[in-house]
Amino acid sequence: MSQADYRLSIASIFKETPDEWERHKDSETVATLEKNLSSITDNFSFKVPGVKAVEELTKKCISFSTIGTYCKCKFKYFLNYVLGLQPVPEEILELSYMDAGSVFHAVLSDHLGRGVPLDQSLENHLKRYSGSVNKSLFKRRFDQMLRDLEDYLEFDRIRSSELGERVLHTEFAFGFDDSEDSSLHLTNKICFRGFIDRIDMLENENLFIIDYKSGTSSSSAVPEQLIIYSMAVEQAFSNEGRYVNGGEFRLIKGKTKSKPFGVEYEDGERVWRFRKNLNFLTYDPAESGRITDAELVEAIEGVVDSIASGEFSAETRKNEEPKGCFLCDFREICDLLKWRQKGVPTDG
Repeated sequence: MSQADYRLSIASIFKETPDEWERHKDSETVATLEKNLSSITDNFSFKVPGVKAVEELTKKCISFSTIGTYCKCKFKYFLNYVLGLQPVPEEILELSYMDAGSVFHAVLSDHLGRGVPLDQSLENHLKRYSGSVNKSLFKRRFDQMLRDLEDYLEFDRIRSSELGERVLHTEFAFGFDDSEDSSLHLTNKICFRGFIDRIDMLENENLFIIDYKSGTSSSSAVPEQLIIYSMAVEQAFSNEGRYVNGGEFRLIKGKTKSKPFGVEYEDGERVWRFRKNLNFLTYDPAESGRITDAELVEAIEGVVDSIASGEFSAETRKNEEPKGCFLCDFREICDLLKWRQKGVPTDG
């Protein structure tokens, strides 16, 4: 076994004080422990057999967030999708980022898709996620979110008028057992399903895809996801001969509320073009913001191959330090294994 393994094992028993170790270091218990552990000769590694992981990807339809998770942090993918670990929810006064996003998405779908009054929809959905908070906290939360939604809808009205679009569908589902539209088979082994926030129709009767982001920045916007959504929409509307002309991420909060993309054809090949400050997760383009259908397929196949190889280090696809670890539900597990790998405590 490695020296790091031994140090960690001893530390787990004699963690109280250095004096505790001095009293027990020559004991029979420690001698037996060292003898037993010495039979374990494998060095620590984040690499594990990826058979189960790749089966999860190739034998059933997945959401693009599955691929996105691996690209952002391979180890988080392993914990979530291979081991199936689920974080224990914490009781907090404020809404989590995920819950706040769910409320915003649901209210916009209600209001724009079904004409439900904004305040009524917000109250209903906010109650679902607020638990047993007191009335004053609920009112403060309600008032702030209502202001955010009203500001966004004013922008949305102006933006839709500029583009000449109207809402066609909200929360459009594809690939689920109870959805009318089938899954998207990117290849014969890779199949996607998902929920599309919104599909608009343009004046030329082609389609425009919108994905809401509840934060103030576009850091969580993943261009490949909108491409997958666009492909699924074109498949669903193929009998009507409609195509996706473009789309955008729309930020519910923040000053810059739209991050658009367009579709072009070069020598008969479809090209997706995004703004330069939107980065691809699966692909490193020669030209910023540009990707073709073939390049997208090759990039996603490369991610699946990496998962199949069992590469689950605590790094991004680009072998960089993951971002936003302080918000990760698995950060304590990750810290422990990094300690074991190095044989020293982490800074956290």
